[in-house]
Amino acid sequence: MTTYADASWNPIVDGSVGTPLVQTVDQRYAASSDADAAAKAVSTLRTTGPNASFVHFDDVDHAGHSYGAASQQYLDAIAEVDGYVGQLRAAVQSRPTYSSERWSFIVTADHGHTDAGGHGGSTPAERSAFILKTGPGIAKQTPAIRPKNVDIAADVLATFGVARPADLDGRPLATVSTDPFDTMVGVLRPRVDETGIPAGTLGWTHSMPSGWSVDNTGMGTGGVTEWAGWSLTTDEFWTQSQRDQSRETNVRERGVFAVADSDEWADKPHTGTFDSRITSQPYSVAGKTSATVSFGNHYRQDGTQRATVLVSFDGGAFRQVASYGSDQIAQTASVPVTVPAGAKQVRVQWALTDADNAWYWAIDDPQVR
Repeated sequence: MTTYADASWNPIVDGSVGTPLVQTVDQRYAASSDADAAAKAVSTLRTTGPNASFVHFDDVDHAGHSYGAASQQYLDAIAEVDGYVGQLRAAVQSRPTYSSERWSFIVTADHGHTDAGGHGGSTPAERSAFILKTGPGIAKQTPAIRPKNVDIAADVLATFGVARPADLDGRPLATVSTDPFDTMVGVLRPRVDETGIPAGTLGWTHSMPSGWSVDNTGMGTGGVTEWAGWSLTTDEFWTQSQRDQSRETNVRERGVFAVADSDEWADKPHTGTFDSRITSQPYSVAGKTSATVSFGNHYRQDGTQRATVLVSFDGGAFRQVASYGSDQIAQTASVPVTVPAGAKQVRVQWALTDADNAWYWAIDDPQVR
């Protein structure tokens, strides 16, 4: 395999700030401008044809910083770079061996900008980016569960048949979700009490996937409707309920996930405390002596609030197998469980209790193996 890296923001490829983003490269080019980067990339793609190439254009980001995302200069920079991408595609298609080759293009950005200019804050505009992919076998569609930027590395590795390292976030772009929460994306609702969230944003429900249930018998009354007990939500909806309280750092969860948010629930008059339990569908453990419960785990601890994981075998009493008394920010939890002899099924329960205007717990992609 041969590789190529080309960037008009030189630190990405020349190592002048830290180590290069792309470290092991057959050919590396630090361009003087976007036009220079495009010209060099066009020549390289047309003649050399590396197996994998990374090409970076900086003018859109520069325009965003200087003039803001609402400016004509920003739109002009996007149009300029769109033209350069067109040149790259034309160069590939002009290769004499193009008809026997399989080329894919992925176009993305690492962040957005505010209308006034700049980035680095927690607004949806700054935190948002797009991913476009075209190539063999790629259907023209917008997936219901949005991919993330971390998926690009996993996708490229999968394209070349390279095993994904265990500690690498992300999954190939075409991966079909097996998360039960993601099946509920079509029933998400607009805001009720969360007036700071745009009215057109669909992002919460108290409905649960088939086989799942929520027990709110210990819940207080009143509070914010969206967060009265465990809810299903999305990053776009939940992070706008209240910014800069570490909801934005819930980066390993995607699509639809479950949240118990005592902090937001308490923002309207209420009585009692937050006490809610979400229980899974049954998972088979027949023939096993042990199993592992895994899930995306994003938790903030406060006061007397308690977060516990419990299991029940074949309809028996729930028993605790894990608890959290400190923050678990963007973790992947792995909880070992001993399976009683002869047990056939297990249900898992996540309980957030004794919380009064405390913090929250978000879980995603629950599995039992």
